[in-house]
Amino acid sequence: MALRYVYNSSGGDPVIESFPLAAVTTVAGSLLYYNAAGFITNAYVDANTVTTVLVHGVGAEAVVNAAGAAGDLNQPMICTKDARYIADTTGAPVRTDIGTNVTMDSILVVDQDDPVTTSSGVVKQLNLVTGSTVLCSVNYGTP
Repeated sequence: MALRYVYNSSGGDPVIESFPLAAVTTVAGSLLYYNAAGFITNAYVDANTVTTVLVHGVGAEAVVNAAGAAGDLNQPMICTKDARYIADTTGAPVRTDIGTNVTMDSILVVDQDDPVTTSSGVVKQLNLVTGSTVLCSVNYGTP
């Protein structure tokens, strides 16, 4: 369903910033990144669409800009690099996958059994939470 902010590992509140949004509709908790034109987007094609080099944060709220032009609206997002999230996964995460960097299966769902060492590993799984969720962090830069 989404990445849900839980806490900041260094304490305090998350940093929320706003940046110009592409002509898309976002939802709270979606992973956001820069597109080729330099606007924030949540458009997703495959696991290589979103890379650690392009990741900019997690949507703090939904913004509807699908009918507008790129840059008409700004997207508020959590940009705190040490923020921790509960994330939905594509299947049942297992202990042996904890500690790995994984891809996203959509802009909202972590592919818990796709460990990678490339820049497509945008989420680091930190702990098991339930049968289909993990505690995780977002990777900024290359893993």
